[in-house]
Amino acid sequence: MNRKCFFCNSEQSEAADVLGGSTIVNCPNCGRFVYTSSLESNNRLYSRRDRIASFLFYNKTDKNNRPIAGFFFGDEEEYNEYADAHLRFVSQNEVDNWYPRTFNDKITRILLVLAQRTNVLGATIELTNEEKMACFFIERYRADNRSLLDHKVIYSQVDFLKDYMTKNELISNVAFSSDGRMTCRLAPKGWQRVDELQKDNSRLMQKQVFVAMSFKPEMDPVRAAIKKAIIGCGYEPRIMDEIEHNHQIVPEMLYEIRQARFVIAELTGHNNGAYYEAGYALGLGKDVIHVCKSEQFGTDGHFDVKQVNTVLWDNETELAEKLAKRIKATIE
Repeated sequence: MNRKCFFCNSEQSEAADVLGGSTIVNCPNCGRFVYTSSLESNNRLYSRRDRIASFLFYNKTDKNNRPIAGFFFGDEEEYNEYADAHLRFVSQNEVDNWYPRTFNDKITRILLVLAQRTNVLGATIELTNEEKMACFFIERYRADNRSLLDHKVIYSQVDFLKDYMTKNELISNVAFSSDGRMTCRLAPKGWQRVDELQKDNSRLMQKQVFVAMSFKPEMDPVRAAIKKAIIGCGYEPRIMDEIEHNHQIVPEMLYEIRQARFVIAELTGHNNGAYYEAGYALGLGKDVIHVCKSEQFGTDGHFDVKQVNTVLWDNETELAEKLAKRIKATIE
């Protein structure tokens, strides 16, 4: 049935309650996601409704503009019930790390998504009111996170961004309809800015970190520790069995490595695949951080990598702490 979207307030979303107090939503602006009743009790995540609406708007499709399976918002313990549905668990740290920190970062993301929505040069781009709010990173909620800000305060943010991009000749032919829809075109200077960003591989892409590791179930605690360290340092972990795609796995894996800011290779268990992926990354000039369980490094560590300063760990807590320090020391 139709119900207002929990994050973007679209009245066109379809929502259904499922067992356990969870709600599954298909929203034209946010895509597909599940949230649980515990979300409202998690004030830090609940207070990020505007940020999450923008996160979903920008991430609901893959690099080929195809819809992804969806996202999960709630307690991490509850996520296990939905793992088989290929939903991606999203933490409050991931949302905060993704969210642009500067005005220039916001303009960069807006221009890139407008370019993605343009079929041919000079074509008109249309955004619904909800898409516009998410695309422009508009703050809509009061400090209590329950009620909306005054209409004028909300739209003053839209006007400010629109005026900046118009005056700097990044967009043109801007118009608003009575229902809040916005139409515009990317101007030549906007396209020039987009070309420069894409040539530089875009700062957005450099947030991704490829993790080469074993997918065995017993490695799940290690996976969680590595992801915790990556997210805590402001990056986005990319692990092949968590990535939705319709291609052969090796070309997709090589693509992910090429897009990564750096690579983490977990070598415990003498993982030949991790060696291969680390070598490919090194050949591209990427930074590669090796990690391995201390007691197994003597047997699992190959001769060629024993000379490399490896993050050795005895337990998952130590792994998360040591890896975070190594990332901050060598990458940031």
